[in-house]
Amino acid sequence: MKGYVSRDGKIGYKFFPKVACTTIKHALYELEEHKAFSPQKARVNIHKYVAKRKISTLAHCERRFVVIRDPIKRFLSAYGNRVTFHKELSKAKMLKFSKKNYHKIPFFNPTLDQFIEYFDIYSNVRSISHHTKSISDFLEGEDLSYFTDVYKIEDLSCFEAELSDLFARDVSFDHLQTGGKKFTLKDLNKNQVAQLLQYYQQDYELLHDYYSEKAIWEEWETENNLSPASKKLTGFTETDLNDKASKIIDKPMISVLLPAYNAEKYICRAIESILSQTYTDFELIIIDDGSTDKTSKVIASSFDDPRINHIILEDNVGIVDALNIAISMAKGKYLARMDADDISMPQRFSKQVEFLESNLEYAVCGASITIFNDHKDRYRVTYPCTHGEIMSALCLFHRNISHPSAMIRSEIIQKHNIRYSRKYPHAEDYIFWHQLSNYGKLYNLKESLLLYYRHEDQISSKYFKIQMATSRDILKVYLKDFFSKENLNFMPEVYINFLVQKPNNENLTLSPAEAKSAFDELLAYLKQSPEMDTGYAKGIIIYKYFLASFYYHHPNYYKVKAFLYGLFSSPNLMAMNLLGNYRLFYFKRIKSYFRRK
Repeated sequence: MKGYVSRDGKIGYKFFPKVACTTIKHALYELEEHKAFSPQKARVNIHKYVAKRKISTLAHCERRFVVIRDPIKRFLSAYGNRVTFHKELSKAKMLKFSKKNYHKIPFFNPTLDQFIEYFDIYSNVRSISHHTKSISDFLEGEDLSYFTDVYKIEDLSCFEAELSDLFARDVSFDHLQTGGKKFTLKDLNKNQVAQLLQYYQQDYELLHDYYSEKAIWEEWETENNLSPASKKLTGFTETDLNDKASKIIDKPMISVLLPAYNAEKYICRAIESILSQTYTDFELIIIDDGSTDKTSKVIASSFDDPRINHIILEDNVGIVDALNIAISMAKGKYLARMDADDISMPQRFSKQVEFLESNLEYAVCGASITIFNDHKDRYRVTYPCTHGEIMSALCLFHRNISHPSAMIRSEIIQKHNIRYSRKYPHAEDYIFWHQLSNYGKLYNLKESLLLYYRHEDQISSKYFKIQMATSRDILKVYLKDFFSKENLNFMPEVYINFLVQKPNNENLTLSPAEAKSAFDELLAYLKQSPEMDTGYAKGIIIYKYFLASFYYHHPNYYKVKAFLYGLFSSPNLMAMNLLGNYRLFYFKRIKSYFRRK
């Protein structure tokens, strides 16, 4: 199969007409050439340029991407653009480009009704056929399993994030309007929907994990304000649907826990990212925690999916109690956390379920994340993968598991009555992982499966000081055995100051001698712990030692000494942490400074 191939041959993309084709071609060109495409300079449009210079076989590409779209919506887009805007079925265009079909055309510039009624004739016109023929005709006998990454057109932001990671540059699909009236399902009558479903039957079979005839009928009924009781779905009986819905509601594989408080601005995209998962056997429990804005109204007016269980609390009880309420209602084998302001990648659930089903000794499966904001800035944050690495990170107050990315084995929570604790405000997940680790292993997938939205109103920004204080208390739990040792050189606060560092806090002190002693004692302790990854733990402690010299204003001699020791002892982790901190600082402060300017 042929498609767009990057200059290094590692990344391939298969285009389909009327599936953001123009937009993505422009974005890929800009990624590789570091400038916008200019048809004036190239003397051809982007489609001819790509066809001439960038098309090659996809078979040898490490990553093969494709974006898909509902077949009927793709058909409506093609009619609006090619027929009403480009006038490709006008007398003039037919005489110029398709003389052999000129005398066969029943109506020039046909209405949508006429176009559908005589589609078997209009589809003989080359330009119309190219934009409306089945996606399966472009796949040369393959199916979607040929591709490593499949995105729905509704999830282009996730594709943006993945390309940003691969190219280490911000990618933005600035939607290019291709012209023409925008037609929707409301423009079709019932018979026309049935006719198009029949025509694109092969495509719906191909795309069954992403789009369905059932969903089209439901959307058509919604747009035409028809009662759900009047459903008549092609290929389904009412009994089949009721049985399927009952199965999903009674015993889903996944229960998604989504607490929301005053989230009207972004709750829809969070819910849409869950409903767009390629793994569909789940229930979505939304706990509206006493919102004072329009969060509940937005949810009620925007979604009518039987998998959604929307609970509205009269009072704001806080995220800990909201999550515990959701846990008590959950019926799934796995619990998936989700925040109201984040976006889950389409294949998040399928990848996490696959891991947990294949590795029964694991209690939690998280993932790496990609941070983004309102200015389209993005950067990827990689988390430790193995149980030993994660336990080392938890004990040393380092990046461990991203809470909204986690999927948890429900059986362990219910059997051992594990719940989120009010005792640890705004760091409830930190102690939660400790409880779960007593009954199973922890793991993070390397792949970024969550877009994490950074903004000023999020809990980690508003309650940072409380989080730090809570984290100091939790460290006493994680390092209980260490602090119980009789031969420690200092009080526990010295070691906690070494691990939980906050810049410009004059109330916290740590001398160079205390930092070096804490470094040596913690390292010796972790080397004796069978659960820790000693090499990974050493890298974290070296990095903490380096940071302590700056945060506690040690003389320059100690700063240089700590930096050189870290660089030569654990160069990879040192470089990764320095880069991560630089990107975070740049992301949060430098860019916002220049924007204010």
